[in-house]
Amino acid sequence: QVKISCIVVSTTHSFISRILAVVGSSKGIPSICMQHGIISSELGYIPKIATVDALYGQYEKDWYQQLGIDENALEIIGHPRFDQKYRQPRMNRNSFYQRLGLNHNRKTIMIAVRGNEDIARWRKFIQTLNNKQRFNILIKNYPSKQPHQLTKEFSNVLDTKGFGIYDLFPHVNAVITYSSTVGLEAMLSNKITFVLNKDFPGATGYFQGLGDLMQYEPQQLAEKVIAYFTKDDSRHYAEKKRIEFLHHAYPSKQKSIDRLHELVNRLIVKEG
Repeated sequence: QVKISCIVVSTTHSFISRILAVVGSSKGIPSICMQHGIISSELGYIPKIATVDALYGQYEKDWYQQLGIDENALEIIGHPRFDQKYRQPRMNRNSFYQRLGLNHNRKTIMIAVRGNEDIARWRKFIQTLNNKQRFNILIKNYPSKQPHQLTKEFSNVLDTKGFGIYDLFPHVNAVITYSSTVGLEAMLSNKITFVLNKDFPGATGYFQGLGDLMQYEPQQLAEKVIAYFTKDDSRHYAEKKRIEFLHHAYPSKQKSIDRLHELVNRLIVKEG
């Protein structure tokens, strides 16, 4: 009933978006599939279905091309969600600390966790930190909105009280995460990021480029975090790794929404 010139979907992993892309193709309508998260495994990204897959950076482009995907069907776009890094903080530091009950005399770190997955490893990480140095530790629990179990076990571990990550980033001194897109978003927001990694089926090794900032053992990762806050050479190393990583993982300085508009217009003219 409505003539469509281009279809943009968030992923072709969900059946509705997949149907839109396939039916669109049968009618000569080009489609763009946004990248819904880092490719830490191929689940959700293969098979490739859309006319063009919009990618975060060169890492994904290389990954797809190694699987035999034509370069013309790949475009480095980033993601409009990440354009939030350009906005001004909604709250100043003092108000933020007061709202969450943080100690003004301590550095603040944010840990991104996925429910109770790997809770024993995160507990060991926090215990190691607390034995050496006291931080304000905020736990961003995904996908649950409820305070994480670890906030009940440690007096310096606090809930984020519904704040989104882009409201948290301006007020934390570092971010620690599992193999999650949050790690990339934190680095784009100029935050030093550490990753507690683990092996899993189909792992792509996305965060290997972070060097010592990525560890498999929680005690070793805690030592790297403490070194970052206490040693100049560790701070310089961490910032160097962040810049190097983003150069490959998210090279564009242009807003993603602008790049997406350009791609849509190019496909419409080409098909027209």
